[in-house]
Amino acid sequence: MFTAAAIAIALLIGFLIYVAMRPDAFRIERTQTMNASPDSIFALINDLHCFNSWNPFALSDPSIKLAYSGPDSGKGAAYDWDGTGRSGKGRMEITESSPSTAV
Repeated sequence: MFTAAAIAIALLIGFLIYVAMRPDAFRIERTQTMNASPDSIFALINDLHCFNSWNPFALSDPSIKLAYSGPDSGKGAAYDWDGTGRSGKGRMEITESSPSTAV
């Protein structure tokens, strides 16, 4: 007869097998609807220098260090950040840019 411990072990093994079969990489995407013209929003996110003028994470961390690379805007524009506050450390790069449609 199965005990509660045997059932728990079987569930744990099943969970571990499931996790081991998942892909190693993942991608996070977010969308937001805004009450503004596409042209005005596009300009604020396609140029990462403008992006950081309103980015709440960059503005809330006085220790943040930003390093821009690639073109000033559009595909290939990127920046690395390193901060001790909420912003942490990371990199953002524009991989696709279509005027007033998508970034």
